[in-house]
Amino acid sequence: MSDIVLHTQALTRHFGALAAVDDVSLEFRHGETHAVIGPNGAGKTSLINLLSGDLTSDSGSIHFNDLDITGHTPERIAGLGIARSYQKTSILSDFTCLNNCWLGANAPRSGTMRFLRPARADRQANEAAEQALEMCGLLKKRDWLASDLTHGEAHRLEIAMILAANPRVLLLDEPLAGMGADETLRMIALLEQLGREHTMILIEHDMNAVFKLADTITVMVDGKVLETAAPEDIKDSDAVRQAYLGGGE
Repeated sequence: MSDIVLHTQALTRHFGALAAVDDVSLEFRHGETHAVIGPNGAGKTSLINLLSGDLTSDSGSIHFNDLDITGHTPERIAGLGIARSYQKTSILSDFTCLNNCWLGANAPRSGTMRFLRPARADRQANEAAEQALEMCGLLKKRDWLASDLTHGEAHRLEIAMILAANPRVLLLDEPLAGMGADETLRMIALLEQLGREHTMILIEHDMNAVFKLADTITVMVDGKVLETAAPEDIKDSDAVRQAYLGGGE
């Protein structure tokens, strides 16, 4: 059986005359951390938005296992087990950490009548929320308002929210953005743990973190895939150095 969990074929999305994602064919494998890097405007976030359903493609396809999910809504895609985080956290600042994760646990579950029940009576969602908080190092702050968290803790809470839904694939868009040194180390340790248990597609500008975490790296430039290879091969690539990593002889 193939270990390819998610793949795209000739995926394309234009904004006017600009091809933000241009004929992109990629494979993402089970248990792999696959980083997508490139200069600003390369199409990285647009690619993630297509995979999550936040954007629809002009052409091409996306398959999750054997299912064609091209054009599916974000809700349907999340319900299948593909979860994402955003550059700007989407947590609810007036809710406690536990309640944020409770909402995350319920997001992919069908039906709406459960929201008429007392939250504390939903044992399955509460257990999933607490487990996610523990994994992200936030269980002791379960009853804190999200607004009282540090910047790094807020990013970890967002990851806890998507983990509470028990996803198979994680789409993480710049999870280290704006963090100090200590918070960066905590997040890298968390991502290392998650990468052992999930297929993880990571957009990140911190190259030290990328080369530490990634099993495979795709470099995008102007909406196109420049190269996909193991980290050591990306480091040695003249084309990548010239296009993105700082030039060289």
